[in-house]
Amino acid sequence: MSTAKPSSPTSIDANGANGSVAKPLHVFVQLRAMHNVPENWDGYGGAATDPKAIEAAVAFLHNLAQYDIGCRLLPAAEAAPTRTGGVMLIWENAPHELDVEFDPVDPPGALYYHADTRKGEEIALDKGLDAAPRFFELATLIAPPLNCESSNR
Repeated sequence: MSTAKPSSPTSIDANGANGSVAKPLHVFVQLRAMHNVPENWDGYGGAATDPKAIEAAVAFLHNLAQYDIGCRLLPAAEAAPTRTGGVMLIWENAPHELDVEFDPVDPPGALYYHADTRKGEEIALDKGLDAAPRFFELATLIAPPLNCESSNR
């Protein structure tokens, strides 16, 4: 398994097609909107999203910019509130899924890898804010390789 290595942060064009927010940046729009999630948002007593969980998710995403997974395309992240007032960041490349949960009750940064979402296989992995190195080891499993050699000719 290859190990991710820190790299220089790269810039991302914020304007996608038709002037909309580019898919990689959409997660930040979702996270900003979570400041407005009310109590009982799901109709089952779900807690309002804790600002500390949102801040931890944003910090984790910014931390990811320093890593290089080589010639692979990581799916764009999605963000979702959790019932406990936390935030879940989700990267999906069916049938695989990689999640990082930021929960205000427990120390944020629980990392989960779903080997096959069709079978409900889930593996709880690292816990802690510095889950980025382990995240990138697993990201190579869900990020399809690109043909970078042909683009360098």
